[in-house]
Amino acid sequence: MENIVIHSKYLYLGYNKKCPSPFLINKKLNYINENGYIKINNFDYTEKQGANVSYTLFKNTRIN
Repeated sequence: MENIVIHSKYLYLGYNKKCPSPFLINKKLNYINENGYIKINNFDYTEKQGANVSYTLFKNTRIN
């Protein structure tokens, strides 16, 4: 994150909302927000196997 992503204008993240745990997912999302990214768009859905998946596009506010 600190070497590459922080220098990117956008971040597109896909993740299972319950795996490995909601606590760790929220910790990761908070870290992204604390480092200058804002949520641009989000798409949530449930796979046939039951996994709750989220795809989120973030924009880095520290890069013009």
